[in-house]
Amino acid sequence: MRYQLNFKARWRGSDELEAAHTNNKRKAYALFLVAIAGIGVWIIEYLFPNFFNYPYWDKPFHLTDVFRFYPLFLWALVWALVAATRHTSTPHDEKVLVVEVFGYTLTGFWEELAFRWVMIPYSMIGIVVANWFWSAGMGYALGIAAVVLAIKLLFFGDKDWFHVGGALLCVLFAGLFIWFGTFADPVYWFFEKLMVPLANLTTFMQMGSLLKNHETPLFIFGILAANSAFRDGHKYQGLFGTINSWYAGMILIFATMTYGLLVAIVIHAIYDIIFAVTKYLIRKLRG
Repeated sequence: MRYQLNFKARWRGSDELEAAHTNNKRKAYALFLVAIAGIGVWIIEYLFPNFFNYPYWDKPFHLTDVFRFYPLFLWALVWALVAATRHTSTPHDEKVLVVEVFGYTLTGFWEELAFRWVMIPYSMIGIVVANWFWSAGMGYALGIAAVVLAIKLLFFGDKDWFHVGGALLCVLFAGLFIWFGTFADPVYWFFEKLMVPLANLTTFMQMGSLLKNHETPLFIFGILAANSAFRDGHKYQGLFGTINSWYAGMILIFATMTYGLLVAIVIHAIYDIIFAVTKYLIRKLRG
């Protein structure tokens, strides 16, 4: 019986070790893709230096700034202790620990580089394009519709109630064309009036100075859009994990904008490594 238990533990540990290696390969590939996308960011900065002003690479790194975020590390420890109750020891515990620590370090690098740097300018561009489409673009579409409808009514329409209704639609479309093309910024409005106040509210008003007083509101819109992608990337963790990822992302935004991107990378790596170390220690204590 003991031989069978040891065999099962070794087999389970081998599977876990292989899965950890596979995950690390995916993370290394993700880091490679982020590096490629980063070339595009540098091109954007070179061609349009006033569009994407990103000073958070230049902030000096201080380890003391990392440990300002100790409540986040304590939270990770609590969550790790809850998750670790499902794990039992295997002969590959030490190897799994080393591979996972390396993998979580990769995660800290690629996710922070992606969601707190690379995705921001691309999100900003997407927001600009979406805002144009739903404002001037929609206005042009309505203007064309008004012209086509007017021509149809003037030259091909019957003199009945449809003619009168069509004429009113022409006036409506023309008015909407002027409004959309001149005054409307619906996507900007969505971020400025809804997303930014909601982000400030859900962070208990602790990020108001960063979110509302930035010299480039479009940058804030982009960083919130990137954090939404960060949140959605953790939906596999369930509702609790999704909400937790949103808050963790907001904390890492604060770390990036206050102390620099390198500090955020180290915070993220330590946060994840806590899970690997806690799992290892619990396994050894349980035997």
